[in-house]
Amino acid sequence: MNKKQNTNNYSLEKIARRKFEVLEEIKIQQLLMTETVKTIINPTKSAQDKKDVFLHAINIGFTFYDGITTGLKIIQRIKKYIRKC
Repeated sequence: MNKKQNTNNYSLEKIARRKFEVLEEIKIQQLLMTETVKTIINPTKSAQDKKDVFLHAINIGFTFYDGITTGLKIIQRIKKYIRKC
């Protein structure tokens, strides 16, 4: 019976080096994700005058209202579908 033997020789130095490499890759990915989140969340331009701040608040209000009404419509349609079944 010929059994295949594992020819990979692992040493503590190789494992420690690979662990360090993986940790460095994780740090780089965390920095990239942090930068991406900052660019998504932060507005691209800051509001300079009161008019922009007011219009931004109205825009957020309309968006919130639209989301709520859409959610309620979806819930009503689901309820209607369930009642038919």
